[in-house]
Amino acid sequence: MKLRYKFMLIRICFLPFIIYYAVLISRISFFKLQYTAGNVLLAILPLPLIIALAIAVYSKWLKKTAKAYMSIFVVMGIVFCLISISLMGYNLNHTKFDYNKWVGSPQLRMDIVDHMLNKYGLEGRSKDGVIQLLGLPDQPGTSLEAADSSLFVYHLGAGTVTKDDRQYYLAIRFNQEDQVENYSIYSNS
Repeated sequence: MKLRYKFMLIRICFLPFIIYYAVLISRISFFKLQYTAGNVLLAILPLPLIIALAIAVYSKWLKKTAKAYMSIFVVMGIVFCLISISLMGYNLNHTKFDYNKWVGSPQLRMDIVDHMLNKYGLEGRSKDGVIQLLGLPDQPGTSLEAADSSLFVYHLGAGTVTKDDRQYYLAIRFNQEDQVENYSIYSNS
């Protein structure tokens, strides 16, 4: 087989890996995926396949240029894997709840609300506890919200997954003892 066809075959073999990592990296960015065993496994899983493919090509075609080509693809696979894992770490850091981030940067609330609900929770908190955790509620958007003192509403911003202009809100309802009765996230649609 001519060397030119061998290189084309090598490129065709590694093209699915490049597409796989491009899709994985875009999903990590778009959905703000964080470190989980499954996500890290998805990032690492193709590496043994890339290395096995490289070893198979090394043993089949021992030309120096083919070895250099294969080395480039293995290094690219490692770099894509490291980019994927680093992006997960970036997302983990930027989706953690912080009072100053919540109050000072309302546009980030949509990204950090899940962490706040999972780590700190709202169930059973008093009004003062909610104010201490989240600050004062945003200005009420409707006259119904303004008239209801047992309802706190925090604007979360636009959703990151949908492409429409829907705005999202965190609504917290208190009972007669000023304890959180329930909460929900809703959109303006």
